Amino acid sequence: YGYRDDVWKFIGYDDKPDLIELYNHREDKKETKNLALLPQYADKVEYYRSICDSIIKRLISDRAE
Repeated sequence: YGYRDDVWKFIGYDDKPDLIELYNHREDKKETKNLALLPQYADKVEYYRSICDSIIKRLISDRAE
């Protein structure tokens, strides 16, 4: 799963929960520096993870209806 906005791209993997990626597309267009594990980006990782979780829950709920 993933989420992208004007600046950030976040990627998480259901089958590998410890594998996450976070890129700043303004400064790293080729995605060469994964920022996800750097402590100063922990809040961003949690923010984008919560967005993805909300989208997934909404999609599952919509399918159930």
